[in-house]
Order: sequence, then structure tokens, then C-alpha cells
Amino acid sequence: MGLLDKIKNVFGKRQAAAAQLAGETTALPEEAILIEHIEAHMQRKMFAILKKDDFEDIPDDRIVEVVFDHLNLKVKDDYANEFQIVGSWSLGQQAIYQIWWMEAEVNNGGFIQFFDNSSGQFAPLLPDSLRLVGATQFADLMQRANLRYEAYQKDLSAGNVTEDDWFESMNDLDTAFYACYDAESLADLQATYIRRNTAAFVDG
Repeated sequence: MGLLDKIKNVFGKRQAAAAQLAGETTALPEEAILIEHIEAHMQRKMFAILKKDDFEDIPDDRIVEVVFDHLNLKVKDDYANEFQIVGSWSLGQQAIYQIWWMEAEVNNGGFIQFFDNSSGQFAPLLPDSLRLVGATQFADLMQRANLRYEAYQKDLSAGNVTEDDWFESMNDLDTAFYACYDAESLADLQATYIRRNTAAFVDG
């Protein structure tokens, strides 16, 4: 079951989960935990405008999400012009936005999903964006993924490979991506970068 399907299923069980929570059970049901996370996410504060003083009240474990939400509001669902919009921002803003989508796509469906979706347009920029925040191992892996994708495109055009070959060829990179989390915390690196470069993320 995919994440969206699970969310729909969980919300369909809202009343049952609430009843369980009101009972004497000591274990919090998985459905109720997921509901709590979803509701907290839906109710989070978002900033249409970010000022320097705002950062003083944002905890480290939320700062990346706050910055991404702010940047996502700037895109305003204008995904036809997303690349141009993002390119008009500071390098730090570009990095946080690109890294967020890279993580979301690869963690959900691997590098194949990342390259197949619109997020793939940022692939050539991501090695530098990752290095900007200090994620050198992720940056090196992203560079490897880019080179493999370029080679695949050439081989596909020449009729030397199939999409199935592409799926199989990316499995090891997906595994390497997840392993990078053992060496580098993308969340911590980004939070530290934002704290040290707040001026690059404020409006005006």
C-alpha cells in the first residue's frame, strides 16, 4: 500500500482510532500515530514572508521544513515555470528546495522516480547544492546517478537498453543513497547551513 493509500485508509479509521485512544490500551495504535503526524503536518505554521526575527522562534528540527514551505509558496503551483522561479533565488534557497524534492522522490520511489518526475530537472544542479550544505557523500552519489542517467539516455536512444535495464541498473544507487544517511544527516546539515546563512533565506 502506498503512502497516499495508507493515509486515506487511516483517515477512514479515524473514529476507531479515537475510540482506541479513549480506552485503556497502553499502546498507541499505528493508525493513531499516523493521524497525529498528519494532523500536525496539516496544522503547521507556514510563512508567506520570512523575516530574520522569525528564525529565532523556529526550532532546529523544523527549520528546514519551514524554509521549504516558504519556498514552495513562492512557486505557487506554477510548475511550468518552476525551474526559472527557483533559479531566481539565492543559492541557499535553491539548495534547500532541490534537496527536499530529491529526498522526497528517492525515498519514495528511488532514483528512477526522481529522474522520471519534474524533480529530475534539478539533477545537474544537485551535486553543487548538496556540497553547499556540506553533504559531500550525497553529492558524490548524485553525481554518479547523473552520469548513469546520461549513459542510459544515450543507450536508450541507440536501442541498446530497455526501461527494465534502467530499473535494474539503479538498484545499487538506491541502496547507496539510503546508506548515506548513516554517514551524513541531511536534516542537520541543512539546518546548520540555514542558521549560519540566515540572510540568504529572508525576504527583503
